[in-house]
Amino acid sequence: MRGAADIVKMIGNGKGRDIRPRPDFAPRPLPPDAPIGDRWKSVLARVPSRFRAHRLPLVAGLVARGAAVAEARAALEALVRGELLVVTLVGRSEAGKTSLVGALVALLCELADAGDARAGVLARGLLWTDELALSRARASHKLGDGEAPLVERAVAAPLVVLDDLGQPTAGGQDEVIEVIWRRHQEERPLILTTGQPREKLTPRYGDGIYRRIARDRSARVIRCAEAKPKAEEGGAA
Repeated sequence: MRGAADIVKMIGNGKGRDIRPRPDFAPRPLPPDAPIGDRWKSVLARVPSRFRAHRLPLVAGLVARGAAVAEARAALEALVRGELLVVTLVGRSEAGKTSLVGALVALLCELADAGDARAGVLARGLLWTDELALSRARASHKLGDGEAPLVERAVAAPLVVLDDLGQPTAGGQDEVIEVIWRRHQEERPLILTTGQPREKLTPRYGDGIYRRIARDRSARVIRCAEAKPKAEEGGAA
């Protein structure tokens, strides 16, 4: 069974080198219809087909809170520069969270195609998964054979999209806790979406995990729907 240090070094073609971007790197702006080179099409293929064609800012009509599009773009660029570790998109079902993440992956590929080597490392190593997949991977993995490969990849990949955190029937909270905690320890970036309020996330994953995805200064929360009045608010991340 591999130790944590070994798993962290399994980073595609990175071979353990530090892939964090230079703090002073500033990605150049790209037009909304910028083409994506063929070599990045395989990255887009990892996005679920329903969200694969989404682009910024054309996705604005699919997001319940329009300001979220500009905020998400700024957050992705900060993540590429190494200023953020976690970008968390929150909002009710059908608020456009996953559509927006699909557009962010396309933006990442555009930046990489324009010559940003660090965006390229993140794009090439992108893993898109969810809590249910992590839970099933570990449950079906033979005991005594080490960690499930998907969980190892979710720990070690240069960039992970963890979609729909807190699915009521997923049953993968142990895997999610391990992935988020270990990625945070190793300063590996994460993009996640959730439709669950703080009151449900904290009992499920613990205060420490909630702090890492929503309260830490290395995390940025993007609200994809307008906040409810305080009297009705459920405390969404």
